[in-house]
Amino acid sequence: MLRRLFGRRGPFVSFLIAAVLIPLLLYGFAAYRDWHHVEGEARLRVQYVRNALAEHALRVFKTHRLVAYAVEDRIRGRSWDEVAKDEELQRFLARVEADFPEVHAIWIVDDFGIVRASSREFPSPPHDVLDRDWFVEARSGNAPVIVSPRRKGRVLQDDFFTLTVRRTGPDGSFQGVVQIAVSPSYFAEFY
Repeated sequence: MLRRLFGRRGPFVSFLIAAVLIPLLLYGFAAYRDWHHVEGEARLRVQYVRNALAEHALRVFKTHRLVAYAVEDRIRGRSWDEVAKDEELQRFLARVEADFPEVHAIWIVDDFGIVRASSREFPSPPHDVLDRDWFVEARSGNAPVIVSPRRKGRVLQDDFFTLTVRRTGPDGSFQGVVQIAVSPSYFAEFY
């Protein structure tokens, strides 16, 4: 068989070629098998990291939803004028923002789409968000609304995405939203 493979060379040359070629083939096969094994392990590690990041992101959003409910409890039963004039509420929002490194800002928006309070400044300029998709979606549904990252919003000049929690009255009526802006860079740093 080797004679057919290598032609009419002497037995020494055929043996030499076979002695070099067979170990190279075995080494190549072993290297391919090792590479395939390492690639499989790398895929598993990537999947593990992806799952860990997803779980952490879910925990972060659950925490932020609880923060939004705490803010809602703080303003329940108060008029929008009282909310807008409450400097202690703004300090509370600023402390909450400071306690969570991923939180970029917190806003309280009335049922007409006007920002009434903010963690950033007091008094909060009355920005109109009535035309924003997240506001329209929160007005029509009960689930929290998470908006994908956007570049430089109207108020914040940084990248962020938002979690918007609908405020509902005892009769189920829409009573505005609590919105928390989250910095995407937090997740990059966490990773």
